[in-house]
Amino acid sequence: MALTSAQRRSIWFVYHVPKTGGQTLRDHLRSALGPTRHVHVGAWEPGDERPDADALLRACTSEAVAVTGHALTRAAGEHFPERLLREVLVLRDPVERIVS
Repeated sequence: MALTSAQRRSIWFVYHVPKTGGQTLRDHLRSALGPTRHVHVGAWEPGDERPDADALLRACTSEAVAVTGHALTRAAGEHFPERLLREVLVLRDPVERIVS
């Protein structure tokens, strides 16, 4: 599937706090977009070594559409200077999060 010009111009950063479905969203994005269009800048499984986020982002700037991971910060947008940075923040009611 080819990217549209609008998709090539945008890069989506998806931020989330723990216990808000981030792993499910990450898995869905990887399944829907593939490993070159979805970049995860953290460990994939608990216990995995965390990859070098800067090196990972430098290697994928042309095809990436979505970036996820606890280590993701807005500063990583500098890896995509010609792209429109779009941001999504997933939150959850703090009481529900603690109870779960």
